Amino acid sequence: MTPTASPTTTVESTKVVKYSKLNSGQQAAFEDAIRDEAHFVPDSPYINDSAGYANVDSDPFREHDYVRYKGVIYRTSVTWGDLYATYTIRASVGSPGDDDTVVTFESLPADIQDEVKTALTEGEYFAPVGKWDVLPEVLQDVDYVRYENQTYEMSHIVGDAPSEVLTAEKVG
Repeated sequence: MTPTASPTTTVESTKVVKYSKLNSGQQAAFEDAIRDEAHFVPDSPYINDSAGYANVDSDPFREHDYVRYKGVIYRTSVTWGDLYATYTIRASVGSPGDDDTVVTFESLPADIQDEVKTALTEGEYFAPVGKWDVLPEVLQDVDYVRYENQTYEMSHIVGDAPSEVLTAEKVG
């Protein structure tokens, strides 16, 4: 009986990154992915470091399909994970209509006055990713804010910053 050859897996070298070319964070994430999965989260002081690795560390896994580790090829996959809220508050000088809600700056809750003041004086305020799970309710209900003898029309932009999930499986 003639022995049969074992199937081999051939992958284009341009799709493979060597483990040794990864930085220490990428190496740790890859090792986590071999065991289970690794999470990459947006860089923000409001997201706990234990939530995952820095988003920038996912780059080589999105740019390559495989990692060569200890002579073995692993197929990697990066998918979307949890979403983290992001908000922009905008303010511009405006004239309220009869049905618009106008509040004084001083009547706003103290815990959002700094953010609103930045929007009023600079035109907009970008809330760091993860700072608020939801836009503070008072900002959802206010059309105009009166500040230093001027009335400002308020608006907000809601966005999501996704985390990424890395998985790795041995090929062949």
